[in-house]
This record gives sequence, structure tokens and C-alpha cells, in this order.
Amino acid sequence: FIHDAEEIRVGGIGHLAEFLAEVGPACRESYLPVLNEVPTQTSPRNWRLREVLAEQLPRLTQLFSAESAHSVLTPLCCDLLRDEVAQVRETTLLAIPSLLR
Repeated sequence: FIHDAEEIRVGGIGHLAEFLAEVGPACRESYLPVLNEVPTQTSPRNWRLREVLAEQLPRLTQLFSAESAHSVLTPLCCDLLRDEVAQVRETTLLAIPSLLR
């Protein structure tokens, strides 16, 4: 879905944590590389998709092991904290406490 129209990507990312909560841990872990692709595979002008991803981070950290959160979600969070759009950075800041669990 990462290469679909913007509305589909926003909807897919917006419900990603809900979906991943329903699948098994092995399947869930297979989605980690996809999460890292979202910021790099979208247009810099498509800040809304990055913001929706940032909104998902607190729930995503609860779904993955601490090791996975540290190795994938923390670098993703750091990238989003350096986003050029302030709204993305502000939304990402709200995810920091969940990463520090």
C-alpha cells in the first residue's frame, strides 16, 4: 500500500497499529521494514502521511518487543523529529515517552 494513492496510504498508516494488534508477532515483525520506508518513499510535500505515522508511534511501541522498538522505531522517531514540517515534529514529540518504556 506504500505506493498507492495518498488517501489510501494515509488510511492504511492511520490504522496500522489496529491491524498489527490483530496479527501474530512474527507477522507483526515483518512490517517493521515497511515503517522505515514511509518517510523515504513519500514526497517531502506529503507531510500529512508522516504526521499520521507519528500519531501511530505510541501504539506501535506497545506492539513490538523492546529490542524492535529500539532498533527500528527509535530511529524512525528521530528522523521524524528532524522533519521540516513543525506539525510532524510536534506530533512525534508525543511519542517519546512511549519509546522510553
